[in-house]
Amino acid sequence: MWGWYDKQGNTVPKNKITGVASDITTVVAIPMSAPFALSDVLSSDTFELLMKMGGEIKMKKFLMISLLFLHGCYWHNGCLYTAQMVNCYMDKVPFSSIAYYQKIDSIGHTDINQRWRDAELCGAKYGDSNLWSVIKPQNFRNEFRICMESKGYHIFDSSECGVKEPKSLNKGICNE
Repeated sequence: MWGWYDKQGNTVPKNKITGVASDITTVVAIPMSAPFALSDVLSSDTFELLMKMGGEIKMKKFLMISLLFLHGCYWHNGCLYTAQMVNCYMDKVPFSSIAYYQKIDSIGHTDINQRWRDAELCGAKYGDSNLWSVIKPQNFRNEFRICMESKGYHIFDSSECGVKEPKSLNKGICNE
């Protein structure tokens, strides 16, 4: 639908425009489908009883809470989790590439000055925190990784480290 899926039916990476369009579609689809979902769960007698007990305002609150449960939506750490996607509404500051290299005996507390000295000895330029100097112009990323591992570093993935900011999403494994 609208270029959001590949030939196998999997979602494709979204750009800013398709991301916003996807969010709008979700926001519109949930309230529109709620009556149909509720009709499977609650009988007309139950709806009538709720209307008699609390009137229109309580019924609206009940319907909104029911929507969240029926659609499996919940909010956690600044992210809205729905059945098919996660939308996070906070600014995140990722770690730089050099931060993923951690000394095995001091994970999360690696001496950043020593790490830079070791990175320079392995071919990186001092201060190149995204490590472009080991990717361009001569692609020797693997040699750099092997060299850093020989100096006692473990290379973590970004999913293992989390993000630098906000602190609630920082897993304490990487440091800068």
